[in-house]
Amino acid sequence: MDFRQLRTFSCVAELGSLSKASDTLRVAQPALSRQIKLLEHELRVELFTRNGRGMVLTEAGRLLLARTSGIVRQIDQIRDDIQSAKGPPSGQVVLGLVPTVSCVLSARFARRCVEKYPGISLRIVESYSGHIVE
Repeated sequence: MDFRQLRTFSCVAELGSLSKASDTLRVAQPALSRQIKLLEHELRVELFTRNGRGMVLTEAGRLLLARTSGIVRQIDQIRDDIQSAKGPPSGQVVLGLVPTVSCVLSARFARRCVEKYPGISLRIVESYSGHIVE
């Protein structure tokens, strides 16, 4: 089990689809599929149930996600912190906004962020406070 496999697994689990994870991670779908299969082979369990609408976590997959999602985020944050220390800010920034605030601020904020910090990959999540905290 290596970090690439865990990061791929975490992304597919959160997005529910190889194609969405492929876009997010900027990695070809066959490579992501192979990483998932290698991880499943090593753990000797199926982590996802595949269906026509995407991929759904099995019980083993939910357990693995619960145990590894914090680790994956911490390692990504370490990489971002080290790269940001050597120059202008860069990395992924996730901003959670409630719908009423999002419709007023998100477009202007995103435009300014892209202009001022081109090294940042901004992701705006619009949802209600309970989901954002989660």
